[in-house]
Amino acid sequence: MEDNLTAIVTECAVDVDGRMVREDTELAELSKLNNCKVSDIRKFNMKKIDHALKNGGSLKAVKRKLGVGKSQMYALSDKEDNVISNIYKIVKVAEEAYTILYNSEFNQSINERDSSAQPCVIQPVKKEEVKKALGAMEKGKAAGEDKIN
Repeated sequence: MEDNLTAIVTECAVDVDGRMVREDTELAELSKLNNCKVSDIRKFNMKKIDHALKNGGSLKAVKRKLGVGKSQMYALSDKEDNVISNIYKIVKVAEEAYTILYNSEFNQSINERDSSAQPCVIQPVKKEEVKKALGAMEKGKAAGEDKIN
């Protein structure tokens, strides 16, 4: 009787509002995995920083290369749904995905449609427009490229 009651209470606790809630053991495993990931990243970063300090390298350059303080992608799924955590393999998988994306038929049809459009006529820039734009610019700031040929 007690075992049956325990099973019913456990099932009710797991199924809340029609959605499955993770059990405590699964949450503990996820927490442990997350902590291991953080400690591995810290060890790797500290090894690189220590190597730079011993060899007279720039600490600032090492931090920039490691991306300290920036959000980075630490894992990615490939085509076969394998989780990849090596940064070099992540870059390869992302490169392959974007290569496939930009070489797809959909992208080519968009480019064909854009090339078939008639060129629009652009009016020449007037002196008054240039003076107004120069007056609106902040002092001490350089203007960027406008990419107009």
